[in-house]
Amino acid sequence: MARITRLTLDPITVDVANAIVDVEFDVEFSRSDRDANSPYKMVCTLLGEDVFPGVPEDFEFDQVIPNGVLTPVGGQTIRADGQNLQTFHFNKTLELENLNEDFDSEDNPDEIKARVTLTPVIAHATEADSNLQTLTIE
Repeated sequence: MARITRLTLDPITVDVANAIVDVEFDVEFSRSDRDANSPYKMVCTLLGEDVFPGVPEDFEFDQVIPNGVLTPVGGQTIRADGQNLQTFHFNKTLELENLNEDFDSEDNPDEIKARVTLTPVIAHATEADSNLQTLTIE
């Protein structure tokens, strides 16, 4: 099964009212992925990690940053295509306000992270119907 390695979100560059984000990572493919050229749906998303003082980490939650999906809508299909490793790089300019995801921004700075999800694309059943015949039974 393919795995994600070296996932890095570079320091976010602020340019007036915009934020420029850069994400880079590798996908390593297993031998069976290479042999079968197994497809995966890849989605790269920016998340805001809400951290609340005094609240256990288990009760914190992440939220998708508005306009923070870096892959095409619905994800991007990738395959090994005979390679052991592929490197991906995403760059996007967002409105700086989109990164302001914390409830209390004065006491709680915004924490941003990237999440990459690889979902195996499973084979779909194929189905077909013949033409319709009419039969009158007496």
